Amino acid sequence: MTGILSRKPENPFREWNMVFIPYVTGDFHLGNNEFKYGGGRKTLFHVGEMNTRIIMDECKKLFPETDILLICGESAGAFAAAGNAPLVAGYYPGAPSVVYSDASQLVVPLWRETAGHVWGANGKLLDKIEESGDLYYDLVEYSSAGLGERAVFLRSNTFYDEVLIQFGSTLRGGPHEATPEAVSLYFNGLAATEKRLAASGLPYYAFLTSYNRNPKTGLTQHTMCHSGKAFYCSEDTGVSLCEWLTDAVAGRYRTLGRDELFQT
Repeated sequence: MTGILSRKPENPFREWNMVFIPYVTGDFHLGNNEFKYGGGRKTLFHVGEMNTRIIMDECKKLFPETDILLICGESAGAFAAAGNAPLVAGYYPGAPSVVYSDASQLVVPLWRETAGHVWGANGKLLDKIEESGDLYYDLVEYSSAGLGERAVFLRSNTFYDEVLIQFGSTLRGGPHEATPEAVSLYFNGLAATEKRLAASGLPYYAFLTSYNRNPKTGLTQHTMCHSGKAFYCSEDTGVSLCEWLTDAVAGRYRTLGRDELFQT
């Protein structure tokens, strides 16, 4: 219960109703499939979308109406927030939605095959996932088309996210390490995705930062919105993540840090 989930006075979201969907299915909450691994010796239940739907059925009973939705996720949940926004918002058709993803940059050319063959993602979403592997962009495009003017999309990322760099290397068949090549691929991929989003006309805004960069490794923090410190720290942006997100929920949108990303 820290960062955006904290009930402390400094958190402007402390009095919001909160529904937490734990991540246990290995499918970015997008799956509807039981997949057999190891020649059929092990079954993994990639049923994240099914679980989300079941939880939202209960959520609707607890909270029949709402003025606004903040659909938020970090790391794997960051992709879930972007991809499941139409599902979640569909339970509250009269409410505007702010869809916020914290740490969601993994460009690898395997998402379409994985989402379809392994996870069993729904067909409309799968049709939007391109072979290039820029999954976050594809999910925002998919959800924006489904929600129209009802939704705005936000994300926060650090420039040299240690965890995402390591996972990106692994998913490309390399070591689970932040090798120089993996660091370069992550940073350049982040810049490329941001350029696509900036030129797309999609209702999208970003908070990009070098927050908590390790002076020895040059790597930066993974997620920020759930951190009791990072959520309130401004460092290079001049505006804290908390302030940026609070403003966005109030309809005051802005992108911070993109110029630094493009100039580095």
